[in-house]
Amino acid sequence: MRTFALIARETDRTLAQWGLTGPQLGVLDCVVAAGGRLPMSQIGERLLVTGPSITGVVDRLERDGLVTRERPADDRRVVLVCLTEAGRQTHARACETLLARITELMAFMQPEEHETLARQLERIHLHLKEGLSL
Repeated sequence: MRTFALIARETDRTLAQWGLTGPQLGVLDCVVAAGGRLPMSQIGERLLVTGPSITGVVDRLERDGLVTRERPADDRRVVLVCLTEAGRQTHARACETLLARITELMAFMQPEEHETLARQLERIHLHLKEGLSL
């Protein structure tokens, strides 16, 4: 837990440079991966969080001009979160900065250690995903 807390703290510091939080980056990641538009309900499912939590995060992203909300004419119950150009640029820059920071933090490890760590983390992820029926 201590290692996770240190990584989370450093991630928060890095994202703050772009005016983002971890949950905001998570929402942007989902929308980008979906091609720029995604129903709010699917964002919650993908991030494993409840609707009210996503609503607050999307409110802040919308306030900052990074996303908009749209309702399709054929189903007004659905709320689509749509990436703006500013959101696309902020996401790309934040990811680039975060990757550079993680690379810097992990520079003490040898390449084969990176590969081993990545494999082990993937195994843990798959085990938890399967065991928790996610």
